[in-house]
Amino acid sequence: MTMSDLAPQPRTKDLRKLVSYSLLTGLCPLIPIPVLDDWARDLLRRRLVAGLVSDAGVDLGDFQVKVLACGYVPPTAGGCALGCLRLLVVKPLTFLIAVIFRKIMRKILFFLTIKDAVATFSRTFHEAYLLRHALGLGVLAEVPHTVPPAPIDPRLLAVRATVEAVSRATDTRPVTTLARSLFTGSRRLLMRTARAMTRLLRRGRRDDEERLGERLEREGEERLGGLIDELTADLEAQGGYLETLEARLEQRLVAPV
Repeated sequence: MTMSDLAPQPRTKDLRKLVSYSLLTGLCPLIPIPVLDDWARDLLRRRLVAGLVSDAGVDLGDFQVKVLACGYVPPTAGGCALGCLRLLVVKPLTFLIAVIFRKIMRKILFFLTIKDAVATFSRTFHEAYLLRHALGLGVLAEVPHTVPPAPIDPRLLAVRATVEAVSRATDTRPVTTLARSLFTGSRRLLMRTARAMTRLLRRGRRDDEERLGERLEREGEERLGGLIDELTADLEAQGGYLETLEARLEQRLVAPV
């Protein structure tokens, strides 16, 4: 019996959930407000991962879910002096560059924004699909529920690193080609949805993430339900590709960390 035999195969409903969240996350680069777009993207990714963790019957805290969804870089990695330098100088400078060049220019140059949207969709989908498979294998079943300042369980970091490594090493063209076709062919609908998301985000309270996340999901389902179904069916037809993803993840998980 292999690890794949132990993990439940994705049903249409499960795959559709991944596609729905990934598509909404992919629209975040179309939100024309710097910082707000990244915040919305991370909110949707956290909600997606929280749902995957719950479906797998694993009890994790909000911060643990955030680590799985978005990764974790210790602020003092490399020593206190280097950590303080990063917080005081490097991070603000990086933020400024991102706002000026990556954000504003991509709002002006639409084709670059679409490229960013496709890349965001692809990364979210691949990481979520791989994480779902890892959870199905039970690799985090024994991780205890903790909250800061408790240390992060190294198994969480290992799984997150493995998911990222497999995603980066994968030729994602079968998925990105589908996503590019969808984003190009349904550009007006997706732009209208992004504008609706922007209005919700501007009116909503950022300290009430649960309600805001639910509103974003409802908006996406009402406007993009047909596209989500179409893309889900297309991805289901990529069965061999998805099975290869699972096999590569399993090879990494059983290797010494």
